[in-house]
Amino acid sequence: IKLGPSHKWQVEPNRKEIEDYLWKKFRPAKKIKKEQIKYCIYFMHWLATAHQIGDLSYLEFTKGKPLFPKTVNYQD
Repeated sequence: IKLGPSHKWQVEPNRKEIEDYLWKKFRPAKKIKKEQIKYCIYFMHWLATAHQIGDLSYLEFTKGKPLFPKTVNYQD
């Protein structure tokens, strides 16, 4: 959402090189238990489903911010 509509994105030519460099620098976080991963996946699925069906209660967990920007109509 912070980056704005995808049809206005500009990709830097050296982005791949930068990403490769950064991936080498990052280390995985502490070991996460399988139960935590499973809970996170279920929760994210619930958030996405709530958004998809118009259930705005998910906004309580996103500080009132929508999960996705409004769709862009490219045929104008």
